[in-house]
Amino acid sequence: MAYYFSNRAPDALPLLEKAAGWSAGNTNLLYTLAMCYLYVHDRDNARRSFAQLFGIAAEGPQAYLLTADMMVQENYPADAEILIQEARKKQPELPESNYKLGLIAFTKGEYEQAVQYLQKELAANPSHSLAWHHLGDAYIRLGKIEQAIDPLQRSLWLNRRSARSYILLANVYSQQGRFFVAENALQRALQMDPQSYEAHFLLARIYHKTNRSELAKKEIAVAEKLRAADEAKK
Repeated sequence: MAYYFSNRAPDALPLLEKAAGWSAGNTNLLYTLAMCYLYVHDRDNARRSFAQLFGIAAEGPQAYLLTADMMVQENYPADAEILIQEARKKQPELPESNYKLGLIAFTKGEYEQAVQYLQKELAANPSHSLAWHHLGDAYIRLGKIEQAIDPLQRSLWLNRRSARSYILLANVYSQQGRFFVAENALQRALQMDPQSYEAHFLLARIYHKTNRSELAKKEIAVAEKLRAADEAKK
């Protein structure tokens, strides 16, 4: 464990394999072992360990997908993509697989490819609010502002508690010069997430552009306070 917490996964691995063998029911040891396999890019053993940990079949497509999720969390998108593609060989119409590949493409900055994967996911599962959200975000990053509105609106119809979607939609409306519609979207976002730096900052810009300087000063002060608090935590 000392090696593991010192980011020395190769040194920790053989010791953890022995320890996990001695304590078969110890989930903390099994999780640590699985993470060590992940860190050394041993996809097969990571998959088997996570499958054992979560009580699923190691050779089933869900084990590949679960391990891919853990790899995405640790910022190993290349390994995750390989596992998802292997899972799709076992089950071509595997639910969520296009969505997950879309997210990986998004994190790699491959927004056109992300759009293609997300559109495929939504064709099969139109009630996927997060897929709609990320599709709108991908359009924004591609500079296709007009095309971003519909996906973001659909995301909000499916999940009215998504502050992130309101903020993205407000950003689009602001770029179009529709400042009061953007303001309304940001007010909705702040109802759900009062501590959002981005929402307060964008609202300050809108107040400035609509000649409400006192409100702009107030919002920028709140935004700066939130940013300072966030940096202090780091």
